[in-house]
Amino acid sequence: MPRRFVIIQRLRSAVGGRPRLHLAVAGVVALALAGVALALPGSGAPSSAVPAIDAGLGALDARHDGLQGWTATARAVQVGGLRRGYLLVRPRDPEPEAMPLVVVLHGRNMTPSGMINRAGLLGMRGVVIAAPLGYGRSWNAGDCCAAARKAQVDDVSFVSDVVRDVLDTRADVDPRQVYLIGYSNGGRMAYRMACRRPGLFAGVAAVEAVPMDPCRSVARSVPLLVVASTGDPLLRLTPSAPPQRIEGSVQPSVEDAVRLWRTLDGCPGEPSRHVEGRLTADRWTPCRGGGRVGLDLYRGGSHAWPTATRGTGGTAGTPGALQEIWSFLRA
Repeated sequence: MPRRFVIIQRLRSAVGGRPRLHLAVAGVVALALAGVALALPGSGAPSSAVPAIDAGLGALDARHDGLQGWTATARAVQVGGLRRGYLLVRPRDPEPEAMPLVVVLHGRNMTPSGMINRAGLLGMRGVVIAAPLGYGRSWNAGDCCAAARKAQVDDVSFVSDVVRDVLDTRADVDPRQVYLIGYSNGGRMAYRMACRRPGLFAGVAAVEAVPMDPCRSVARSVPLLVVASTGDPLLRLTPSAPPQRIEGSVQPSVEDAVRLWRTLDGCPGEPSRHVEGRLTADRWTPCRGGGRVGLDLYRGGSHAWPTATRGTGGTAGTPGALQEIWSFLRA
């Protein structure tokens, strides 16, 4: 059996039975394996020296039905000699006004559709979602991470180009309301984007992650929310905690990350505090240029996206991370 048909069959088998999303780029993969040149948005005719697709593009799961009011499209941009893919998810019914764009960066070894589902983004309404696919399902976030770091891919340009591609092709997106959310390895990449492209996003949230890329200054204030769980075994909360290494590099603590961004954004020393269930939410505001910094610390948990829990026996319930993130970003 020809190799291209074997690969396509494996892709079909890998996504069979998924409850929410399925592969809609099998045709793209088939054309690429057959040697057919694929035009990219804004890239013109592709060079024969450029790979037809980025390795792993088959991890883009685009479902055009069964999304209960959503439409998904697999798109691609060309960055540094590679075609990089992202999943664009938008409401099926037009909104009367321009909508916010939420860019979400998956964790290591995750897929864009898996990240969308884990964060609960399909429960939102009136937003457009862009979920890029990391190289080797990882992000080059600084002194880490996996395949992306080893290959030295330019993920800062990639995420920037995804935003540009959406804004150039979607008139229903408000360029003043572009937000970035990253989880785990994607959270580390979110810090890097906030430092390297401070004017690109109206707000950034990093979940279960600390920065691995030094940032000494930002050209403008970047509203940034850090979300962490005290039970996360991959993080340390305070500088006095035992060192945590990732691929040989010592990670800063969660407190270090918050202190860094309070300094970068010029925030006051004392936060306002709100406690609800297992969540303690601190907010430093106003900061320089109208910015703000926040820390959402969940008691217990693990290295997982914090979800809402109902209170029992008269105790207060705990809001989920997405609810808190969206409230912070839209403040």
